[in-house]
Amino acid sequence: MIDPYATHLGPTVLAAVRSGVLFPGSLIVELGCGDYSTPVLTAIAAAQDRTYHCFASDAKWLQRYDVPSTLVASWDEQDYPACGMALLDSEELVVNRVRRLEPLAKAAKIVVMHDAREDLDWDWIGDQFRYLAIATAYRPWTLVASREVDVTGWW
Repeated sequence: MIDPYATHLGPTVLAAVRSGVLFPGSLIVELGCGDYSTPVLTAIAAAQDRTYHCFASDAKWLQRYDVPSTLVASWDEQDYPACGMALLDSEELVVNRVRRLEPLAKAAKIVVMHDAREDLDWDWIGDQFRYLAIATAYRPWTLVASREVDVTGWW
């Protein structure tokens, strides 16, 4: 049994490492922060000589990590920088979190979203991303999407 807060780690690590190979020096962005993803993504960024940046809306949670960060006042009004990979695991309900996919499709080469609920309709995402894969080995599921990189055969 895997901790439900860690089900995204496999696809996240895969996307972070591959984005560094495909887009050397590209930024790694994390929306939300956590004890599983933040240390892993900062380590990958350091190993690949890349920059990491976290966007979070929970100041107390963000203070747990000594990382470059932005405290988000409103997710709906937040802009995101161009990056090789973005992990979407923001501190909001999943039905609200999916609204971050459209702006991230424009900013990130590869987007990973934790908690890709199986009861949501994912057909609309094809308008934003050319390639889409959902890792279903563990619940909650993890979505990996890209406009440029074929992520469909990664696992």
